[in-house]
Amino acid sequence: ELMSEGISAGEPLARKIVTLYDLAKRQLSKQDHYDFGLRSIKSVLVQAGKIKRATPDQSDELILLRAMTDMNIAKFVAEDKPLFLSIMHDLFPGVELEQPAQNDLEKAIRDIIEEDALQPEQSLIDKIIQLNDTMQTRHGNMLVGKTGSGKTTAWKILSRAVPRVSHNVLTYLMNPKALSLNELYGAYDLNTRQWSEGILSSVIREVSVMESEDLRWVVFDGPVDTLWIESMNSVLDDNKVLTLINSSRIALPPEVGLLFEVENLAVASPATVSRCGMIYMDVSSLGYKPYLESWIQRTLVVERHRNKINSLLHKYLDAFIDFKHQQLHDLLPATDLNVVQSFCHLYETLAVPENGVDPADEIHFDPMVECWFWFSLVWSVGASLDEESRKEADLWVRELESPFPPKDTIFDYYVDTTKHCMIAWEDKLPTTWKRPADLPFNKILVPTVDTLRNSFILQTAIQGHKNILFVGNSGTGKTAFIENTFLNLDSQHSSLSISLSSRTSSNKIQQIIENAFEIRTKGTFYPIGGKKLVVCIDDFNMPQRDTFGSQPPLELLRQWMENESWYDREKCTLKYLKEMMIVGAMCPPGGGRQPISNRLQSKFILFAVSQPSDSQLKRIYNLLLGNHI
Repeated sequence: ELMSEGISAGEPLARKIVTLYDLAKRQLSKQDHYDFGLRSIKSVLVQAGKIKRATPDQSDELILLRAMTDMNIAKFVAEDKPLFLSIMHDLFPGVELEQPAQNDLEKAIRDIIEEDALQPEQSLIDKIIQLNDTMQTRHGNMLVGKTGSGKTTAWKILSRAVPRVSHNVLTYLMNPKALSLNELYGAYDLNTRQWSEGILSSVIREVSVMESEDLRWVVFDGPVDTLWIESMNSVLDDNKVLTLINSSRIALPPEVGLLFEVENLAVASPATVSRCGMIYMDVSSLGYKPYLESWIQRTLVVERHRNKINSLLHKYLDAFIDFKHQQLHDLLPATDLNVVQSFCHLYETLAVPENGVDPADEIHFDPMVECWFWFSLVWSVGASLDEESRKEADLWVRELESPFPPKDTIFDYYVDTTKHCMIAWEDKLPTTWKRPADLPFNKILVPTVDTLRNSFILQTAIQGHKNILFVGNSGTGKTAFIENTFLNLDSQHSSLSISLSSRTSSNKIQQIIENAFEIRTKGTFYPIGGKKLVVCIDDFNMPQRDTFGSQPPLELLRQWMENESWYDREKCTLKYLKEMMIVGAMCPPGGGRQPISNRLQSKFILFAVSQPSDSQLKRIYNLLLGNHI
């Protein structure tokens, strides 16, 4: 094979390849996405032939070293990379790889990163280039990595960079776990024996019959398991043919690439792993700081504001997150990037001139920035903490220079925009309360510190049009304060409430939400009445998991949250649903309630709802009894 690719010293080099892969299999860590079989070796040989034809003057050893690096380094976790490089150094002593000069593609990638006000992190740029190299060798590739590692960002930047140096790129996105097998691949109607086309098969057919030279990428953004991916084995191997149960055979032209975006491959078969090129994205190589820097550049236009926030973040954010990792516990575990995103969403919605953050106000500007900073920090980094951890967080923050008064805890204060300082929520409670005569007893909501605070956070999320997820034990009043907030929505918003159960299907939830929309233009839908729709989804984590741990209704919602679209199951066309946001409410996992996927959780502002304190319970019963007497 090596000699057929134009490399003359075939036998000794082939022996080195076999030795390298044998050592890698034995000495590297065991990861679900690793494969050192024949298909992996074949991709190295193809890449070596490509390099040989591009640079015929290079030595054969250097060509093979370059090919093995290109085809393997992208899939290794951080701990395995130095070991693999040292094995290669031992096998090819004295052969040094030079860093390739910046080419047109890398320049296009850097330009796009700059246009989008992102940070030019070298680790991300390297991964994008590795993705491009792998996609040129294999037509089926997988981006693997935890949420927040930059998988979506990588392929989206590459899809915009490639047209600047070669052909145009068309992308087709779907979440296969949001659909049933019959909806994916098509099926016969059992009564009429009539064939119904599947969404996946119709997309593959569409991209296969195009006659243009445009590159077509079909992106599968969802969990990979043997239930649906095994039917694609013939597409992913060298045959490149999708065979359907109605005997149709769809051949993929060279311009079509399949890209899978997954968190892990724990339930994928080795047959699937060996057929795909792997690009592993390490979440630790990016972290949350690039996101934070980009947010500051994009959102804070006044230099004084930017400098003040930078100094506060530098002093307190890292320290608070480190303390949280060491000593505190979450009611629902949240990633660092998730809490930082929550902080950014809250701060940019609250720190506005209407709330006292006005650069023209020389006297109060800095104190108000500081107050809103601490409020947002407490309700992002501290929002997902359980009740015991909140007490410890309060003691830790008290030792710092914070604007919180000494009484009560840091979670009991809000920012008063008229007095320009922190005031207790207790002071905002009405001194007298009269029971509404027209409400049944089970619908009564007595105002407490918790209901005021939770409603304020929910109103802030609605105002900023950010999805929010409330997590709390049964009886904390999640549904009650959400419904009460919905009763007081302004004229620009409408609401829809849905309760999920273990039997809720993705089809059913799609029908319920679509009934609240009307078509404006072809394929684009807006809420009825021209308002913004706020969808409350109660018992968010109740849908039953399938055999491989996925929850199809929640995968459907994640597809909408990422792209504002999902597929029409009958017409096999994309539907765009605009002007909608999701408010979720759920109990912590356990007792029939499932843990939700990290990729879905990262799309929300997380907020843990605590149990009412004894003083608040006394207040509720005193007011109710006082009204009764």
